[in-house]
Amino acid sequence: MFQSISEMVRISKPGGVICIVIGDSCLEYERIKSHTHFEKIGELLGLTHRLTLSRNIDTASKYTSTDIGNIFTENLIFYTKERGYEQELTALIYEFIETTMLDYLEHVKTSQGTCLRNKPSLSKERRELAVERVEEALSKIREDCIFV
Repeated sequence: MFQSISEMVRISKPGGVICIVIGDSCLEYERIKSHTHFEKIGELLGLTHRLTLSRNIDTASKYTSTDIGNIFTENLIFYTKERGYEQELTALIYEFIETTMLDYLEHVKTSQGTCLRNKPSLSKERRELAVERVEEALSKIREDCIFV
């Protein structure tokens, strides 16, 4: 998505409006408020965050599936382009991902689970496993990120 937003910045005219629609996610039983990360990505890429609206997803629609998960809202993020980004894009992406994952790791270490979908809170062993998985992901960021 970082590269997608950077392309939106590249092709937009100064003063142009960009809108991204994004739902939240779950990772290791923790809800990730994706829109907050996308707001930061846009700002890192030189966009001015103007507004984020949250709306309910019509779960009765033929385009959604209750099998996918319990995400019932999506967020519309509005930006304007005032300038482009000045830093080399790959370094900017690595820095953002590492910082975000380190923050997430600290959260996972103490959380009882914010995305359990009607399951009991996490056991100590399950939380330790989640911490190990996030630490492993952190150690592999540079080899896992392939930019085209």
